[in-house]
Amino acid sequence: MYKDLEPSKVYEFGMVREIYSTILDTINDLYEYLNLKNTKMITDKEQITMGMNIDNIVNSELFTTILLNERITMYIKYLEVINKHHTKYISNLIRKCKLTLEIFNEDIQIKQMNDDKEEDKEKNRIDADIVAIV
Repeated sequence: MYKDLEPSKVYEFGMVREIYSTILDTINDLYEYLNLKNTKMITDKEQITMGMNIDNIVNSELFTTILLNERITMYIKYLEVINKHHTKYISNLIRKCKLTLEIFNEDIQIKQMNDDKEEDKEKNRIDADIVAIV
């Protein structure tokens, strides 16, 4: 029975990969099943030419194979959209991380330059005090 998804639940990356792999395997199995149905339909069409009256059965099978093919295509397009959105999300995340890193590096460089200037001022003050004493 279907349960509502928990939007706040965090799924482990390994589990997500396993589910994705299972989905791909299932789609491949559906393709193999579709190929078997197409092969059977060729045999059935040959039997029609030999005089067997199975036209309605062949037409019904043709409809189910077309429907199966379209559903497989739909599932593949779903995966393509999901991959597209996740790729966009990850690209944006990487861009934000790089920007944050650049900001940190810039702040560190500014702080180092300010620290160096303060050290130079302190040295100059000490040098001035020594010269004044001498």
